[in-house]
Amino acid sequence: MSLTPIGTIHDIAPHQPLIVDLDYDTVVIFQVGEEYFCLEDVCSHQEQPLSDGVVEDCRVECPLHGSWFDLRTGKALNLPAVTAVKTFPVVVQGEQLFLEIPEPNW
Repeated sequence: MSLTPIGTIHDIAPHQPLIVDLDYDTVVIFQVGEEYFCLEDVCSHQEQPLSDGVVEDCRVECPLHGSWFDLRTGKALNLPAVTAVKTFPVVVQGEQLFLEIPEPNW
């Protein structure tokens, strides 16, 4: 695993998305309480940006069809989505935020 810097704790507010463009994907980070969660910024059903959705508790709602995704696991919690979205661990070191990105399996 490698740590990829994505900003600081001051770049994000509770329930407000922080969108980060990586070389290979766009992800969104949400703060819920004192925790940070990262998932790919696309609904697995109709490819809508989850960053446009509503955050409640530890889940985000797709703005198009209302599917909810668990911020911890990426699991689709209701129809019409049935496929989970990718998640990435967020590491906090001091005030810095990092994503834990798996090494590619070449």
